[in-house]
Amino acid sequence: MTLRLEAPGWELDLLPEIGGSIGALRHHGLDILRPAPPAAVGPGQCGNYPLVPFANRIARGRFVFRAREVALPVPERFAPHALHGEGWLRAWQVDSVEPGRAQLRLQHKAGAWPWDWTALQRFALFGDGLRIELSVCNDSDTDMPAGLGFHPYFPVGPETRLQMATDVVWLVDDSLIPVRRAPAGAVADWTDGPRISDRPAIDHCYPGWGGMARIGGPDGDTLIHASVEAGYAHVYTPAGAGYACVEPVTHRPDAVNAPASEATGLRVLAPGETLAVWMSISRPVQPAQ
Repeated sequence: MTLRLEAPGWELDLLPEIGGSIGALRHHGLDILRPAPPAAVGPGQCGNYPLVPFANRIARGRFVFRAREVALPVPERFAPHALHGEGWLRAWQVDSVEPGRAQLRLQHKAGAWPWDWTALQRFALFGDGLRIELSVCNDSDTDMPAGLGFHPYFPVGPETRLQMATDVVWLVDDSLIPVRRAPAGAVADWTDGPRISDRPAIDHCYPGWGGMARIGGPDGDTLIHASVEAGYAHVYTPAGAGYACVEPVTHRPDAVNAPASEATGLRVLAPGETLAVWMSISRPVQPAQ
């Protein structure tokens, strides 16, 4: 089922049954996010999906929290690590729809992830673009580690540029688990807005990005803003794929296995507590000629 929202100049297609994903976001007919094919069967073919109750990788799907050992399923494609939580792999319920707005809901009962939680996605089209709010509430009777994020796919061409504040990047091991921080130039520094095609294919996390990024090309600029809770941006630019991902997330990869002394962005939610984050994707208003 495709749920279409419209506002002047904008179209948004939601795919609740495919991980609560975005099937398309268009501005005056221009694809702002990578459109899903008509026969899409998974969120990895879509334009955006939610990351809940954690973002990116957990090494070998295992961690210990408050003396509780947790072992998560590892998708074969992403072995040996768990990836992005469960929200993107489940069908979401449509809570409400009104002009230009919708709310989706997902309830999780304890299983491999041994806590109950409820997640909400709120979508709203406005004059310049789209705002998404994502939240997770701990429905269990014990504390739960939690993180959130967004995974948007932006179409790119040879001249597409990415600009955002990047002083520091997490270097990774051969399996893409962070090992240490380094100056951004050790991987790719996006501060001056270089062409994405001039940088290596990367899959790295940047702390302290300031919650704002710009993707620019021959068709104009797309702006990404995120709330202060999304203190990290994970950049994924596979060579020759025709897209780039700038993912606002609340914590760095494998945060659950980080040293206790490290500030990772991972939150611990008390019973009944909620973590929320938002992202907007917009196009600057062009001045009248």
